[in-house]
Amino acid sequence: MQKQGGTGIDIIRHQKELETWFHFVGADGLYENSYHLQKELEKMELLFVLDIHNDQYVYTQPPVIAIPDKTTVVGRKPSLYKATGKIIQVRELEKNIAKEDWEKICLRQTGKGDLKCLGYVQKVYLWEGGSADYMERNWW
Repeated sequence: MQKQGGTGIDIIRHQKELETWFHFVGADGLYENSYHLQKELEKMELLFVLDIHNDQYVYTQPPVIAIPDKTTVVGRKPSLYKATGKIIQVRELEKNIAKEDWEKICLRQTGKGDLKCLGYVQKVYLWEGGSADYMERNWW
């Protein structure tokens, strides 16, 4: 069984090997929630636009990631990374954006004209449980 986003990465790598021309990689919320997919797209230095779920958690400040100290006499010493910091669901973050701060943007051209939406850029930080680092993202 592959990690979520694994098949998508394989397809993208194959298209790059074929020298297929494309502006950016797009994916729906299923793949967007894959930390692995984002890391691999970054390594390939590809521009990507990925949907997110409104119940996804993000950090608004860089989280502090560390292996906690042992707090009890009995039991194993902690070995997994933990993140501390203010975490918030995307739907809650969106509630704090003033109406006038939204910007009309053209996503892409379609057969029926431009596909437009309202967007807002916010720097957020993502952390995959157990990882020693986080990702910084500018999200619309």
